[in-house]
Amino acid sequence: HISTTRGDVLKAAFERALAAAGDRCESRAAAFRVLDLGAGSGGWLLQARRELEAQLAEHGRGSCGRARGTGGGGRRRRGAAEVGRRSPPVAVHLHGVTGDSLASEIAAIAARSAARTDGAFEVAHFQQVGIETFPLRRGDAGVAAAPPAVGEEGSRFARSVGASLEGGPGYDLIVSSWTFCRLIDPLATLETWSNALAVGGALYLNDIDFSVAFEGECAGLTFTRPGGREALDPDGCCQDAEEGERRGDATGDHPVPRGRDQSAGDGLAFWERDPETRMRRAFEALHAKGDGAFSVEFAYDEEDYRTAVKVTRLSVAPIRFAPMVGYCRGRDADSGAPILDRAGRSVYSMSGVVPVHPGPAFVIRD
Repeated sequence: HISTTRGDVLKAAFERALAAAGDRCESRAAAFRVLDLGAGSGGWLLQARRELEAQLAEHGRGSCGRARGTGGGGRRRRGAAEVGRRSPPVAVHLHGVTGDSLASEIAAIAARSAARTDGAFEVAHFQQVGIETFPLRRGDAGVAAAPPAVGEEGSRFARSVGASLEGGPGYDLIVSSWTFCRLIDPLATLETWSNALAVGGALYLNDIDFSVAFEGECAGLTFTRPGGREALDPDGCCQDAEEGERRGDATGDHPVPRGRDQSAGDGLAFWERDPETRMRRAFEALHAKGDGAFSVEFAYDEEDYRTAVKVTRLSVAPIRFAPMVGYCRGRDADSGAPILDRAGRSVYSMSGVVPVHPGPAFVIRD
């Protein structure tokens, strides 16, 4: 599992990039690419830029002994002014995507552009991006009277974020905070963006939440009426049981899973009991499935109720969670329809993972 010791993943990843650039000593700066999924207003991108600028200054520029305009042949003595013009060892690309259309902090700094480029740093903030869709879709796509900036922004998006998912340069680091607990299909989204990593790159996210059933647990599930689905509650993953009761989950406004064996007396479906243990076992199974293409680690801080996931790409092979991961489907009245949890998300099914305590057959009632 991921160590519960907190660390600065941005600083550590950049240190590795600087060390690799120093080892290569190429005349052309290496690239360090970072992506923030669920970037909001883009504030973290600006914070990351400041931190990396300080880290780059501390590391020292031009460690390979090259100055701009100087060939790889003979060397000559350089004055202080020339040292200041040395090329940085790493060109940093900080990108963020968000589904929001709120005011961008980056756009405010860079005037009418949502990108800021100078020296070794490029910062770009892409808004109205559906991160759960593939191919990626942007909210401004297809707008007939789109201003020129939209077209330019679309091209920049395609060359950077879009290209990373289609065989182009991948990201050395992808981060996401307070985003995956609000997604309808978090594992499919995690699989998609894991493929945007460069080989050796890592994706870190915190606060993921999903429901999962293991081998054989979906077989006895059924519904008492067609269309017995829970309405989407985008904040449901972050609410406790008392909040659910206040919203009417136990009154029929939102159907509550009921078991034929009600000895537990809590009215919860088996996938809702100890969900963190279920998520841990799911990620352990995916890690074993990685087979040299990727690794997955999961951590749970019980004291602060925080979850975290790290995916590392180990090869150029595509990262695939299927067919191990599928969707738990009902039968009888709702034959073939996916079963949803209280947050309106499909309950995952995982083949090849035997439940420690097999869940009984459940029926979802009005």
